[in-house]
Amino acid sequence: MGGKFALLIGNGFTIDFLKYNNSILSSSLPLRKFGSSNIEYSDFLNSMPSIDKDLIQKTGNDFDLIKIFSEKYKIDSIEFNHLRQFLSLAYSKLHFSISDYEYDNWKWNNWLHKNRHNLLCSISLNYDLLLETTLSNLNIKHFRVGTDELAQGSMLLKPHGSIDFDMPNHAISMPKEMRLSGTTFLNDAQYVHVLNHDELLYPRIEADIIPPTMYNFQKKLSWVENQFKAYQYISTKIDKFVLIGVSYWSVDRPEIDFFLEHLPKNATVYIGNKDPSPDLIKKLFQLHLKHYTFDFHELPWD
Repeated sequence: MGGKFALLIGNGFTIDFLKYNNSILSSSLPLRKFGSSNIEYSDFLNSMPSIDKDLIQKTGNDFDLIKIFSEKYKIDSIEFNHLRQFLSLAYSKLHFSISDYEYDNWKWNNWLHKNRHNLLCSISLNYDLLLETTLSNLNIKHFRVGTDELAQGSMLLKPHGSIDFDMPNHAISMPKEMRLSGTTFLNDAQYVHVLNHDELLYPRIEADIIPPTMYNFQKKLSWVENQFKAYQYISTKIDKFVLIGVSYWSVDRPEIDFFLEHLPKNATVYIGNKDPSPDLIKKLFQLHLKHYTFDFHELPWD
């Protein structure tokens, strides 16, 4: 099926990968070590007393607890800094835990391989590196806009941050042992530095992560703004826009709407959900965009 396409993924993309590997892990459970008995937080949790007290020791839905925590502490507080650090470190632990999982016959791996020459742009609202790893395994050249990566191949946008993003050292220099005792917030160094894999289990200078249930408070930073500008520049070339594992909940809606609003009127939207949000369907009708839905075990096209 011809035509250039863009891909927007959310947590459901990772959930599907874990299910394909018959894993007991859940990417929705960062406070519960993702359901693993092999993941440990002891190397950093002792330095985050509020995370331990207000999140780890509490019972309830992980994202609901994180929402309560985010409303309790000021956004520039050390406690909120610890939340962002915790998420970057926890999802880094998940990354290493699934590093030997099978990709070869996963349906999205095969689908991306088959449609590789028409992939114009990818957008991930996830912190993990699953999409990047999938593309790299398939030798699909890509780069994250707003980072110090070489701009080759298709664009990949991560407006909510990534476990391997940090402030460049020239902007703020801070020893690793000090990064959990202070706070940095919304420093604009124009771009983010991509960490090496052996740096992922150390605290960040500034963990550029948007916690679940929060609006994107980073959207005015240059490295995030440049992602939206880059999308605007190429959006007129998009024939098909595919949503995989994305919920249209209120905090993500402004960004999803932005991507949809800049599509050409003859573009088609494919939604990996047979029962999508009525608000999403309403938005598509308002934009006069044709859409199709498909079951999550299906593909948008062959």
